[in-house]
Amino acid sequence: EGRWHLQPEKLAQSGGITISTEDHRWGQARLELEVNAMEESNGHVAQLVDERVLLVHPIPDLPELTDSCETKGGFEDVEVHLGHCFRIRGFDVDFASLKIAASSGNLSIGP
Repeated sequence: EGRWHLQPEKLAQSGGITISTEDHRWGQARLELEVNAMEESNGHVAQLVDERVLLVHPIPDLPELTDSCETKGGFEDVEVHLGHCFRIRGFDVDFASLKIAASSGNLSIGP
């Protein structure tokens, strides 16, 4: 709770991560995505950062506050409100690890 660090294979096994609030206040969490370096054909190694690396989906039957969060440089703040849960379910690129830290004390983070 409050902090979550997950390797890709663990995310696949768990089926996703849920971020939810425990009271009526807005909560904010910071997502840190470490993407794997990709070697280009010319031999250079580039760190691939996609604007839509991390997809955050509302859990079904809850109001749709956002359909995705866009990451630049692997960081994104996500706002969650009043028991509304967001589930991190998919990635567009290969990634090495995912770290989530709640900057609000009312957030619960877990599988």
